[in-house]
Amino acid sequence: MKRMIIVIIALAMMGIIFLFSSCNAELSALQSEMIVKLINNVVPVNSFFVRKMAHFSLFFILSIVMFLVCKNISLSFLITTTYAILDEVHQYFVPGRSCELRDIVIDVSGCLVALSIIKSLISCDNDFNSSWFKTLTSTPLCLALSTSDSNVLTSLFIII
Repeated sequence: MKRMIIVIIALAMMGIIFLFSSCNAELSALQSEMIVKLINNVVPVNSFFVRKMAHFSLFFILSIVMFLVCKNISLSFLITTTYAILDEVHQYFVPGRSCELRDIVIDVSGCLVALSIIKSLISCDNDFNSSWFKTLTSTPLCLALSTSDSNVLTSLFIII
């Protein structure tokens, strides 16, 4: 059941990315400006920064979810990178949008950072009975969703 939920989350993330990419240039700019106005209440940012951080963040999260689905860093990288490329190709056919190599690089960077963190977590501590793991998984949400075969990455994702 838990695996099915993670697969649904992965498909939902891909759908969200597809929907954002399907917006024409005018609508996409309006969406970005709304977010910029919200963020500017806290810290000054420009639209370019927000748009590029959206690329990075969405593919960062997608790569974590893909890892949770397939439990393989290389396969997660391949799927996420392929989707990043297809996303940009898709934008080429959307009025006012374009296929940008820079955006693919940013998407893949988000993927690489996420998978590097995962690799570090796995390498640092293969014993998931360590004290930091017990602390991490003792949060109410993790306790409610974890099972006997849970691992640190699933619990970390649930907290996020």
